[in-house]
Amino acid sequence: ENTCPIASGDYSTPVSQRRIIHRMREFVKSHAQKRSVADVNNLIHECAGLCVGELKQNNIKLTFELKNNLPPVHVDQIQIERVLINLIRNSVDALKNLPEKQQRQLTISSRLTLNNDIQVKVKDNGAGIDEDQKQKY
Repeated sequence: ENTCPIASGDYSTPVSQRRIIHRMREFVKSHAQKRSVADVNNLIHECAGLCVGELKQNNIKLTFELKNNLPPVHVDQIQIERVLINLIRNSVDALKNLPEKQQRQLTISSRLTLNNDIQVKVKDNGAGIDEDQKQKY
């Protein structure tokens, strides 16, 4: 586990994640020619690096829980980076609303599933979506 003391937060919104995954799958189907081989953990580090300023500014502790030796993936790197950056920024927005005394934590993890898929999670300790909002989706 790598810890970067610039950010803290927890992000878990299953409804939003399902929508993002659906859009990613649809996009990948229609834009297969833009794919290239990439290392997921490198993409995660690059995206987190682009958001360091926001994380520091909002006293967010960033932690990485990245599994080593994941197989390379064939993806549209730009689209994956956009998704990761959007998830990180959503976490920052959720964490901004926490009281200043409360630690703000953001954890980004990667792992290989039993189906040999690579799973990436962006989790923060923000309030999340209230039940009324969840039911709209």
